[in-house]
Amino acid sequence: MRGNILIVGAGPAGMVLACMLAKNGVKVKIVDKRQHSSSIPRAINIASPVLKIFDDLGIGQRIGKNGLKLDELNVYWNKNPFININYKYYKPDYPYFFHLEQSKIECYLSDKLQSHGVHIKRAVSVNDIKVNPSDIHVNFSKLNGETWGESFNYVIGCDGGNSTVRELAGIGCAQEKYPAHFMLIDGEIIHQFKNKINHLHYYLSENGYLIVAPLANGKCRMIASVKGVQSGKQTEGQISEKFKEILLERAPSNLKLNKILWGTSGNYFHRIADVASKGNVFLAGDALHQFSPVGGANMNVGVQDASSLGERLLNEIRGKSSGKNLREYSNERLYVAWRYIKETASMTRLLTRYESINMSEHEKYLPNMKNRKYIKHTLPEMFSGDYFIN
Repeated sequence: MRGNILIVGAGPAGMVLACMLAKNGVKVKIVDKRQHSSSIPRAINIASPVLKIFDDLGIGQRIGKNGLKLDELNVYWNKNPFININYKYYKPDYPYFFHLEQSKIECYLSDKLQSHGVHIKRAVSVNDIKVNPSDIHVNFSKLNGETWGESFNYVIGCDGGNSTVRELAGIGCAQEKYPAHFMLIDGEIIHQFKNKINHLHYYLSENGYLIVAPLANGKCRMIASVKGVQSGKQTEGQISEKFKEILLERAPSNLKLNKILWGTSGNYFHRIADVASKGNVFLAGDALHQFSPVGGANMNVGVQDASSLGERLLNEIRGKSSGKNLREYSNERLYVAWRYIKETASMTRLLTRYESINMSEHEKYLPNMKNRKYIKHTLPEMFSGDYFIN
């Protein structure tokens, strides 16, 4: 089969694309500037459409065995029950979503790539991209000073928010910051959720939100919003002390932090490239877009980018006139990305409370809407990641 494709970046989006292409006999090379794969958990939410993609690639069983299936979302206002969203009312291919650390997902994808005969070339940087009439010439370098060049039919940038491919291709990028920041920890908590271990919990208050998201093996992720822009990274000790304050303020008294395993913090922002492709150079994942972390969309939409691009590349290489067209990729993914930016920006404003919002009417009416179509169908659809596909 024709096709010689370079993928820059060995995160979930890059490896999903590489697996799709290699599985179908396309010659693919994947490089990453990191010397080793990351052990940091990072993203955890796997939405239902992405579960299907992982199933199609052959790693769904490992995710099912090692992840945690969640089928219900509980929302609280000032520690009191507010809204319950149950996925039994929503019927996609998978009426639930999974929590599993991104580091483990990357491990499974790497193993699958190797089974297709593709090995990630690590500690390799891209220094220059030159688009010629018949190919794309790329200059590489390694940490030891070695340099060389190779030519490809297509170059795909899956190399993160500060994408080198995007910069070298001359693709512009816009960013907007929100006046709030978040803190995130993985740890062990003492709680009394009883039969709600497979439930996601949102604790909302006038000062912001606290999310308690269970993980496998008794661990838990907690994410909290704080008003105001963070000027620098906080230490784990600072994050721990702030979380203790937030738990007292926003969580029920039976929820206590026992041990921190990992923590980080950062500002809320969104970023989006001007275009998703320029000639035969394409962007996917964080290189194309980054959203506010509210809703856990970043990894999921990045994997969907890769799946869409993979299908279009295969159609192009095979010379198929029907099906998804490669030249429509940019418009499709920018449309999806802008819709996510709009919705996550609105959710960030509401949940972080960085602007004053009158909740009296929400408190009065929303608890009585549990059986309305919006609560039973639309909200689960949005949280599952299906809402913006078409």
